[in-house]
Amino acid sequence: MLDSIDSSLYPSRFNLAFRALWCYIPERLLHYVRYLPLREYRRLRQFLDFSEDFSRDILRDRAEKHDGNDMMSVLLRANASENSTAELTERELISQITCVITFFLKMIRSRCLLSLSLHTVRWSLQGMRPPKLLNLVPLGGRETP
Repeated sequence: MLDSIDSSLYPSRFNLAFRALWCYIPERLLHYVRYLPLREYRRLRQFLDFSEDFSRDILRDRAEKHDGNDMMSVLLRANASENSTAELTERELISQITCVITFFLKMIRSRCLLSLSLHTVRWSLQGMRPPKLLNLVPLGGRETP
């Protein structure tokens, strides 16, 4: 059971002390934190690698099309219109796109959780049971009646 609990919800004492000391570690060394063998740092590395690859694909796709009114196309056009000294590097563009995508994902997740919470409160106040939307199978693999 404890293996299924997310390690970022209940960090170990070592992890808390380690994070408290981050402000004393030089930035160029903090880059290598993602390679620590702990589960949450592996998950962070997987997320960062995936999001950077995804952002790189978006950048390549938008650079080929040169049109569109979406946020990424506007970012690329604004970057191209600036003078060459203020232009973002490819790495900075990828980081900006990753930041925007992560922000919107977190916003959507928060909206969904808030909506579900409000519906649950409404159902409990009305004495109703929530509708069965999906036939979900728990992690153990057995269906519940």
